[in-house]
Amino acid sequence: MLLCSSLCQSYDNSNLYSNICLFLSQGAAFIIASYLATSILLILSSCLFLSPIFTGYQILWVMWIICPILALSFLFNPHEADTMTTMTGKNNEHLKDFKPISSYDSFCRSVSVLLCLLVHCIISMDNMISLLFSDLMEMLTG
Repeated sequence: MLLCSSLCQSYDNSNLYSNICLFLSQGAAFIIASYLATSILLILSSCLFLSPIFTGYQILWVMWIICPILALSFLFNPHEADTMTTMTGKNNEHLKDFKPISSYDSFCRSVSVLLCLLVHCIISMDNMISLLFSDLMEMLTG
């Protein structure tokens, strides 16, 4: 990525070449970030003794098909250097009362989190009960 940036600085005359160089640097940054996020996710799941988040086919699909196709989208987007310097207009006239909106938001989030935890607990309890009964049956028969 650094090599591409240094090459792009020397050839600013042609617009097509500068767009391609910009794509290469943005695309490379996107692909590196995607690969790093996938790697961290897999390392974290193995450190916490969880089953792998993705199967091998899913990892290959994301790394070899999805990420390069998404990185190609940077090629056809015009670059705007001052994108992050301009302040966007806010459509927050309907958000004047912060307390009711924040309580509604926290309620919606807590309901979804609690439902996920409930499903996870049910699945975990089912697995633990089946393991307990299988061990109990082995003790009784063996």
